[in-house]
Amino acid sequence: MPYLLRSACARDRCPPEVAEIFEVLVDALEHQACTFDLTDETNNPLHFLTVNDQWSTTSHILCNSDLPEFADECLRYAFAPDSCRLAASYGQPAVAFFVRCRNKMQAPTNTLVKWILEIRDLPRKIAVLTYIANGELSGEVAEQVRGKGWIADISPQSELLSTFKQAQKDKILRALAKQETISKSWNDAAQIELVTESPVILQGDDALEAIYEWWNKDGARYFQVYDDKFWPREIPREFDSTVDNRASWMTLFGIGLMQRHGRAQEQQHRGFIDLMHGKGWWHVFSTINPRDDGQAWLNVLKEYGESQTEDEKYSQWMDNFPRLYRVARWFEVYTHLFLIIDQRDRSQTAIYLSSRADPLMSGSGIDAPPMRQSFKFRFPDPV
Repeated sequence: MPYLLRSACARDRCPPEVAEIFEVLVDALEHQACTFDLTDETNNPLHFLTVNDQWSTTSHILCNSDLPEFADECLRYAFAPDSCRLAASYGQPAVAFFVRCRNKMQAPTNTLVKWILEIRDLPRKIAVLTYIANGELSGEVAEQVRGKGWIADISPQSELLSTFKQAQKDKILRALAKQETISKSWNDAAQIELVTESPVILQGDDALEAIYEWWNKDGARYFQVYDDKFWPREIPREFDSTVDNRASWMTLFGIGLMQRHGRAQEQQHRGFIDLMHGKGWWHVFSTINPRDDGQAWLNVLKEYGESQTEDEKYSQWMDNFPRLYRVARWFEVYTHLFLIIDQRDRSQTAIYLSSRADPLMSGSGIDAPPMRQSFKFRFPDPV
């Protein structure tokens, strides 16, 4: 693969059309359980086109991938100089290939501060304030740019803040100015009125009715936002299929196992699955029974361990490997248990995922190791 890639990239330059073709090719091969590491070409790294029509190495370029794990990079991309932004001519497949070739994004706090203080145009200034409100490094960045350059002119009346909601405005102002400065600015602004009305608190049936009306009005939108974070795009949901639904069920079981991680968000769980899927490893988890090919599972561990460079990416999620192995090994049993769970009443759910200890399963032939603690179920006490 490296030789083929070098042959297609004259002078080590990877244009958008070549990047897209190779992403399709690599993705197809990974679905056949082939794996590739394209980040080790350190002697002659590939160059990609930037917004200012220059060729640069991947470590100096930010991309605007639509995957959840790149959300913060997209915020940085919005105010980065054109020489550090991947050209817009790279579509999402080409962007995905760019990410494969990049070892690690290089945009630390000191670099962001340098970019911010050199900005002159309005859109990038607004993008900076958006990062101050929502970015992962917002605290460190705000501390280093506070009172400097154009940032020193930020006040409650600034035109730059006109597009932000009040809560975001307050957050930005608190980050960029001393508290006494903020208080004085608000007091000096004649058009600002402080509203101190007490909120209306609904109770009982009135509260339930208000929630019901709100959900009927806005529920579909919020559900779609949550669903976009929850379920990986590349994996179908075919739980009713009688032909091939193993990938769908294993993904659902995998997400269930990840709920045991404290303070983790749904998009992080999906990000882990997207990473595994991109490497071809989730294909192993979701389609291969370790009873039939245990070596394929061990190969995933080997490749994951050898792919780490500076940090253990998603190591907390990879700790689920033995649990995923167990689910895949007794897949048919666990799937059956979930399909018939509605046939139980509440008093019979306490040991439902411990089939070997479940008296209702005795003599049924249904036998699998317990998974109650793995899924962290907390059923109500029987009544």
